[in-house]
Amino acid sequence: MAGKYKVEVTFMPHQEGTKFYEVATITSDEGSSISVRRYGPVKNAERGGTVISTAFGTRACARSESSKFIVAKTKRGYNIQPTPLSSPLADGSYTESSLQHAIRSHYSTVDAAELLNKLSIKIVGDSFDYAIFDECEEMLGKKAEPKPEPVRGEEWASW
Repeated sequence: MAGKYKVEVTFMPHQEGTKFYEVATITSDEGSSISVRRYGPVKNAERGGTVISTAFGTRACARSESSKFIVAKTKRGYNIQPTPLSSPLADGSYTESSLQHAIRSHYSTVDAAELLNKLSIKIVGDSFDYAIFDECEEMLGKKAEPKPEPVRGEEWASW
């Protein structure tokens, strides 16, 4: 059975208008919670920037962590504003499917996969269009068999 999720998003552009900071708290009915911080130049406000997320065991812990960053950033020239209407991730309640869609639309492919994993949401669909590599940069999964060497005449040489 798909779980229910609650999302709280605080969007804060800097008073100089050159950068932004966004803090989101995502909690599930089952208790898993994450605090997500996203920041960068204003041009990346719709879908981009640097993303840092931390998983917590309770909603209270995640909200406390998020609140710390909001207070710290407002003291450093960031102003709390309503989440932009173009943002697919906004305050509210989500089903697992709708949250997955919102996260995949709001964050980069790699960041979305990490967030969904931290929330224990199984990735469905074929929207992730990248190969997964291990730390040795070898593609995971079934390796293709090498192609046979072409038949070359005696006069062939590699220069």
